[in-house]
Amino acid sequence: MGPSEPPQNNNAKEKRELFSFFRRSGAWLFSLPAARCEEMPAESPGITTPAVNGSGRVLVVDDEEAIRTLVHFTLAHLGYEVMEAETALEGVNLYREKLEAGERFDAVILDLTLPGGMAGKEALKKLIEIDPTVNAIVSSGYATDATMSHYQDFGFRGVIAKPYEAADLGKIVHDVINPSHVNFGEHLEDGRLATRVA
Repeated sequence: MGPSEPPQNNNAKEKRELFSFFRRSGAWLFSLPAARCEEMPAESPGITTPAVNGSGRVLVVDDEEAIRTLVHFTLAHLGYEVMEAETALEGVNLYREKLEAGERFDAVILDLTLPGGMAGKEALKKLIEIDPTVNAIVSSGYATDATMSHYQDFGFRGVIAKPYEAADLGKIVHDVINPSHVNFGEHLEDGRLATRVA
């Protein structure tokens, strides 16, 4: 029997396997777990968009564990306290529980398409009944969906399209929590729905 191997830091190992960030056009893009990623072609560096630090409680409601974990990791790194929910019902119940405990969430990121019979729009209606001042951000990979382009009509305060860029994610959460710093302009970037805040 050979010599025992030195103990490994399982947490660090899991992070290496879970998180892979690609430097692309000056911004960090979220990717799938590193073991499943294909090498990205090198691109000329662009203008780097710095991530915006902040503080507050954020609830992430998404049925994809990898996305929840990545969002949690990124926002926690930027200074936020993050909690997760896999379904809309779980998210609504968690929001109510924390509100009644005096620990209101400062922002909620809601995936537009969720399993279990309650999608993002329906979940927001429930959240507004609980807290009319809820700060909800709609999230989806379907940038052409009417909810994404007219998010204010449905009661959302902000919108962010998948795949997320870390800098965009940090900025949208910061601006929704701190609306006095928001730029109200609307525009498209590279043919993709840009991050906006109401």
